[in-house]
Amino acid sequence: MRSKIIGLGLASLFLVCCASIQVKKQESNFYENFSFNAVWNAALEAVKDMGFTIIDSDRGISLPAFSEQKGYIHAEGEKNSLTQRVSPQLQITIEKKGGKIFVDCQAIQPKQLFDFGKSRKNIKKFFERLNVNLRK
Repeated sequence: MRSKIIGLGLASLFLVCCASIQVKKQESNFYENFSFNAVWNAALEAVKDMGFTIIDSDRGISLPAFSEQKGYIHAEGEKNSLTQRVSPQLQITIEKKGGKIFVDCQAIQPKQLFDFGKSRKNIKKFFERLNVNLRK
């Protein structure tokens, strides 16, 4: 009886821990010779180029009097049913600060302990597409 209780306790603990497991990778870059709007539009295009769907976004305040501005993009990719339990996500923050535009990209693979390098690849692909789009 005691071993069953311990077994149930361990199984419950395992399920609680697994429910909050996720792979999260992050990378940042900054751009000096582009406006906030140019980087914002190039980021939106980069996300779409990757085949991700924009779930939510907020451009932030864009009045000329503001020297600082911040916006975010939350996007979701297609799930690979062989290696992923749920769809991968990108959370991108774009911030104008001190004359530079900072871009932070966070790739999240919820409900997985390992993502086989997919999060890093998604971040790399995002910044590659962003740079290409900025040069157009």
